[in-house]
Amino acid sequence: DQGSGIADADMARLFEPFFTTKSGGMGLGLPLCERLVESAAGRMEVRNGAASGAVFTIRIPVLIAERKVAAE
Repeated sequence: DQGSGIADADMARLFEPFFTTKSGGMGLGLPLCERLVESAAGRMEVRNGAASGAVFTIRIPVLIAERKVAAE
């Protein structure tokens, strides 16, 4: 995103249910996303961008058998 990034103090709690820094937030969005990604044997990472904002990376493995079928 283009925001100011995530404070170091908040980074460790980011995926904790009900943790939020927004006045109207419930703190469920990122924990739900992380659970969905983990249910697909993936992982979700976050870091502050070099210039500004936050960068979220989602990695989900692809089975080799699926790649072979898709290629055929």
